Amino acid sequence: MASIKSKLEKFKRMSPADIEALSPRQKTDLLRQMRQAFVLQKEKIESRNYFSPAAEKLDQYYAAKYKEEKLKDPYRMRAQEKDAELKRINEFFNSQTATIPGIQEVNRQQDIRIFGEKYTDSGEPTGKPKRRLTQEQRQVFWSAYNEFNIGADTGAIAGRNYMRLQQALGKVVLSRKNSGNLQTIMDRLKKVIEDAELLETGGSPKEGESIDPISRNLLSGSGYDL
Repeated sequence: MASIKSKLEKFKRMSPADIEALSPRQKTDLLRQMRQAFVLQKEKIESRNYFSPAAEKLDQYYAAKYKEEKLKDPYRMRAQEKDAELKRINEFFNSQTATIPGIQEVNRQQDIRIFGEKYTDSGEPTGKPKRRLTQEQRQVFWSAYNEFNIGADTGAIAGRNYMRLQQALGKVVLSRKNSGNLQTIMDRLKKVIEDAELLETGGSPKEGESIDPISRNLLSGSGYDL
């Protein structure tokens, strides 16, 4: 009998069409096994105090589908339901943040995008960020990032400059004025992005309003400890 590990590797190579082509019994057995594999992998990630955006995305899918109820028994699910859930789990296991090394690399790249890269005295890049988000800050970062992009208006703003959004959000999360409230963070992030674009186009704030200091530092590349 094949081990769970070998079954998982085979599952990761499956396309959506491969999943749909399975027999009802195969889908049932595979869904039970892959649910267990997901739980074990998530526990492994959390035990090392890492945050996985891919795991969070799958958890949100389950929360929306089942609310506070237990997961539906695969034996009682329709074929289309099994297909949909198997595809979600397959997407998780093929995501870079499904593994600890993958999360570490994504975090490294993210920190460099937000804070910039360290250089040696001779001017050579080190591949290391100038500073790092804590895991708690990173979780707040991703929660705000996902929420910010849900709205059509804010998503349109963010979509024009992905790099700037990450840099701005990193600074907002780190700001000493940050209350930790997600809505407060999102509101300030939107203003920072809008103010930065206003400055770039040579505009001025409305009467009685001021430019957020993060916006100025965002354009100059300084001011990580606001």
